[in-house]
Amino acid sequence: MQAFRSALNSNAKYAYKAPESAVDYIVIGGGVVGLAIARNLSRFPDRSTVLIERHTRAVRLHLV
Repeated sequence: MQAFRSALNSNAKYAYKAPESAVDYIVIGGGVVGLAIARNLSRFPDRSTVLIERHTRAVRLHLV
């Protein structure tokens, strides 16, 4: 983890902040393929999946 913090913040401009939560899978994009992947991953009840979609009309966050 230290290597990621160093690479992403090489000039120390931002202070490290610990994550508030953890998820198993993150799917970026809610198109046809993104939705299919998120649906398949959500079939595992012991794993968490988050679908992130950028849309001007999106109004709510849904965690699966």
